[in-house]
Amino acid sequence: MSTLWYERRCREVWAVEDDPAWHARITALARKAKVVLLEGKGYVEKILDFPPGYFDVVSVDGSYRLDCFRLALAHVGPGGLLLIDNTDNDRTTHGDLFVIDRTLEVLGPEWEVYRFPGWGPGNFFAWETTVCVRK
Repeated sequence: MSTLWYERRCREVWAVEDDPAWHARITALARKAKVVLLEGKGYVEKILDFPPGYFDVVSVDGSYRLDCFRLALAHVGPGGLLLIDNTDNDRTTHGDLFVIDRTLEVLGPEWEVYRFPGWGPGNFFAWETTVCVRK
């Protein structure tokens, strides 16, 4: 539902979905956001249609998060935000979100990293969202 939240507050919104049912639901509700349905490599690489530094905000909160995260880094402009949801997941299994979590620790001086643990709607457990600010 973040697509709908962003479109009320931002001039331009792009969303890439890989679930046809969810895509249909969001497309029906969106007024100005551009919602694209892609799978696999197309889903991950849609961001390459835009020049480096194009986005003020990129949210990684779907499928293929590690691949999306890696490509998103170059597409966030100076002063822009990279949001990664559920960065605390996979800490015991060492999955993709664990790799992202470890990468955040060594992003370097170009990025400031802020972690926000807390309760989320509809869950009975806390989770973490991380916001990275490109200097």
